[in-house]
Amino acid sequence: MTLVLVRHAQSRGNAAGTVQGWRDEPLTALGRRQASALAERLSLRRPPITALYSSTLARARETAAPLARAIGVEVVAEPDLREYGYGAAEGLRWAEVEERLGVGRARWRGGTLPGEEGPEAFGRRVLRRVGELAGRHRGDHAAAVTHGGVIGAVLAHALGVANDAWPRLYLPNCSVAVLGGAPDGYELLSLNDDGDLSALIASAGARGGRRSARETRGAPR
Repeated sequence: MTLVLVRHAQSRGNAAGTVQGWRDEPLTALGRRQASALAERLSLRRPPITALYSSTLARARETAAPLARAIGVEVVAEPDLREYGYGAAEGLRWAEVEERLGVGRARWRGGTLPGEEGPEAFGRRVLRRVGELAGRHRGDHAAAVTHGGVIGAVLAHALGVANDAWPRLYLPNCSVAVLGGAPDGYELLSLNDDGDLSALIASAGARGGRRSARETRGAPR
């Protein structure tokens, strides 16, 4: 089994620096170019991708669409591949969350935000669904277009680190992580592979006031 996990391209919320979570933000013009470049690159992957899944949120679906056309498969929508739910923080800038809701970044994903999903529920739904997909494709190669929090949670599980470690993983837009093996013993084959997209990713950082990796780790996706 090979499972290719793709973070969505730049969304309007990414460009604005707002907390997205379950908020349905579309791609920017740059994000659409990123998605097209990603599709071209992954269509050349060998062995080829034979199944494609996507979060139901617009930024993931719009990223998956050109890839589906390029490899000739249908996108299967998976609600459990959605990003972490940030409740009342969604739509706010990072500084506004602390100012309006009194919750600093150190306490995010701790169940302290009104309407927040909670880390335990998030981890259960993500690992259950990704495990089911991995089991379904034991003999072939599948891809899932999803979110930074989802990929981070899966990688934390694969690497055997604490569940609360995933916010510290830096995952740029359109970056790719590849897992092999099975749910009870994933192997991380590659991480943050952006291939020929590096120039577009750098462009996104320049336009959005590029932050360092340290500043970006743990930021809502």
